[in-house]
Amino acid sequence: SLMNDQCKYLNMKNIKAVCLNSEASVGVSQYSNYKIIYTTPEFIVSRIPAFMLIKDKIGLFAIDEAHCVSQWSHDFRPSYQKLGILKTQFPDIPLLAVTATATPRVLEEMYEYLNITEAKKNFDYTIE
Repeated sequence: SLMNDQCKYLNMKNIKAVCLNSEASVGVSQYSNYKIIYTTPEFIVSRIPAFMLIKDKIGLFAIDEAHCVSQWSHDFRPSYQKLGILKTQFPDIPLLAVTATATPRVLEEMYEYLNITEAKKNFDYTIE
């Protein structure tokens, strides 16, 4: 999947990233080896206790397909609406919400459900 490819690219650039999804995962004991946790909501919400133990080692949470948080999205997934817990439990860890298909209405719902009060938007990004 694209998430796995993105993590491989980051690791090739010596940025320690781990992909946690249905196609790729590592044991909880290895989480502290990574600065970027790139995951799906189904994985991250169920592993909050493990992340609490290593929160001082996490540099960033990255959530792919963030538009799925919105009921107005073409790909709504209720598990995304639980992700606000990340900003509650880990207020000092940045959250990267990635999407390529969010309308302005969907963006507003992303901010609400992800508990985001400040956001930087990048509408023109390419990977070298």
